[in-house]
Amino acid sequence: MEQVKLPQLTSLTVTPPLTDDDVNDHINALITSSGCQLQFLHIDFPIIDNDFFGILDSTPGLVHLKLNYPQWFHVHNESFDDFAQRMEECSDSGEHELLPALQSLEITIQKDEDRTAASPFGFMDSDLVNMVVSRWNVGALTLFRFEADTTRVLEDLSIEDVAGLRTVKEEGLSISVVTTSKGLCYTTGHWDLRFDQEDYRRVYV
Repeated sequence: MEQVKLPQLTSLTVTPPLTDDDVNDHINALITSSGCQLQFLHIDFPIIDNDFFGILDSTPGLVHLKLNYPQWFHVHNESFDDFAQRMEECSDSGEHELLPALQSLEITIQKDEDRTAASPFGFMDSDLVNMVVSRWNVGALTLFRFEADTTRVLEDLSIEDVAGLRTVKEEGLSISVVTTSKGLCYTTGHWDLRFDQEDYRRVYV
C-alpha cells in the first residue's frame, strides 16, 4: 500500500473477508503515501487498537465513520474498551482531540456468533453514551446509529443511559439504537423499560 498514491481520495471503504491484523497498517500506509483529506471511512472487521487511533488522528477532517462487523467475536468486544473514552477526550480549547469534524458515527453488527459472553457488546455503556452526548453538545455530531443482529439484551445500557440518549434525540440528534433478531422471535424482555419490543426488533432509541 505504500506504493499507492491517491491524493484526491476522500472516501475509503475497506472490506477484508475476515479479521486482518494488518488492516490498520495498510490503511495508514495508504493515507500517508497519498496525503489525502479523507472524509468518509467504512471498515469491516475493524480492529480498535493504537494503530486505529493513529488513523483517526491523521484524518481530522473525517466527517463520517462506519465500523461494521459482518460477524462478531468476543475479541472485538475487548478491542472496543478504549473507543468511547478516546473519542470523548477534548483539548484545552474544548475541541475533541480525535475527529473534531465528525458528523456521523455508525456501528453495525450483522451477526452475533459469540454465545458464550454474558454481555457481548460491553462497549454499549455509559462511557459511549457520554461520548455521544459530548459530541452532540460541543462537537459536530448530527447522527449516531447502532444496530446489531442478536437475541440478547444490551445489558450494559442502563435506564439512565437510554434516557440520556432519548434526551439528545429530542434536542435534534438523529440517533438509532436497535437490535434485531432475524432468526428467532424475541420471547423475553417485553416488560423491560429500556426498549420497545416487537417480535423481531428492540428499539432503545
